[in-house]
Amino acid sequence: MTEFEAMQETFRRAEQLPAKRLLFAEARPLPPPPECVHLHPCPRMLFLLAGREKVCFARAGKIQQELLEPGTLLFAHPGAWVKETPEESTDLFSAVLLPECLRFIRRRAGEKHVYHTAAVRCRALPLILEAILAADQDTPLCRHLLAPFFDALAEELRAETATGRLSRREQEWKRLQEYITLNLARDIGRDEIAAAAGLQPATVSRRIRSQSGMTLREYLNAARLSYARCLLAETELTIEEIARQSGYRYASYFIRAYRKAFGSSPGAERAATH
Repeated sequence: MTEFEAMQETFRRAEQLPAKRLLFAEARPLPPPPECVHLHPCPRMLFLLAGREKVCFARAGKIQQELLEPGTLLFAHPGAWVKETPEESTDLFSAVLLPECLRFIRRRAGEKHVYHTAAVRCRALPLILEAILAADQDTPLCRHLLAPFFDALAEELRAETATGRLSRREQEWKRLQEYITLNLARDIGRDEIAAAAGLQPATVSRRIRSQSGMTLREYLNAARLSYARCLLAETELTIEEIARQSGYRYASYFIRAYRKAFGSSPGAERAATH
């Protein structure tokens, strides 16, 4: 069974499982230091199919802890964070609406697999997801939107079959980018990235060099600063919080690196744009 076929099989199971509970995650408040989480800029959905999973997320100005059971759907607003603690028996399906494509995730028995579509082809999908997030609570209207939401996801998978998919090399590069993006707050190295992406360590270095023209260290630094700049423009986080979320232990070092990369300090840039 190919990765795409396995993702199709997982999606069919998700389609057949009734939604028992809907939850919604937000961006603030952040977890207390020294905990760091990725503030995902894109909306996404997590659907627990089997097992149980502890999750922690922000909701209504508080940090919530929930035990997800099969049939629980968690929708995350843009910028929201979700910390997951799965059990070994957990079976989960997730869909992330990226600007240029969809990212499908399946996690079963501790193993995580990721599949990226070649594009977002169903024009209704972003609108349906926006309407679900606008409802922001488990209401009859929100539940009425679940059927067209899953229909749109099914249309995306059918389009992959009909019009072609990303090559293996392109899928590998997407997985590399994803793992680095989601783990910028931590001190990650080549071996860890390679293991998560299913590649050899030397292949990671070659792919990053060929795709970006940078070494792994240079790519990580550029990704952290780019992420910090997005947080600076799109959130109300303090400079210290942005430094921590971007993987900098000391705010003073972050400010120096930011000024060197962009020509002004984060504080000066925020003041000029607000």
